[in-house]
Amino acid sequence: MSTQPPANPSDPDAIRARVADACDALEQIDRGGCYARITVHRSWSRHNPATTGQIARPSSYRWYLERELAALLEQGAEIEIAPSRERVPSTTPSCFAGLTSPSLILRARSFSCSAPSALIYPSSGWSITPARALRTFSATSY
Repeated sequence: MSTQPPANPSDPDAIRARVADACDALEQIDRGGCYARITVHRSWSRHNPATTGQIARPSSYRWYLERELAALLEQGAEIEIAPSRERVPSTTPSCFAGLTSPSLILRARSFSCSAPSALIYPSSGWSITPARALRTFSATSY
């Protein structure tokens, strides 16, 4: 799907309409059996002007997407939505191939709700980190 011209940040009705269209597109891609790729172009960001990630099951948290996408559009961001890769069923054995080694820990990437752009998961999704690479903290190590 192509990028539409940016919504007028001062027109709440245009922003609501754009957000509804974006959420509908995300859900349509999900129903089609793919993850949705969302790219947010933020002209005000000097170090990270474009953020891309994959969205799974957008209907589960549409209320959150509506709020965060609206906040991004109000700031003048441009949002692009397109299909990404095919969804992998959770019953696929290859999903768990890396879990056989006791030296690996499966962990989810952190997900911060502090900024509108935090709704974007990194494209890599999950990562497998060797246990020795993780740093542990005690109350006195800060």
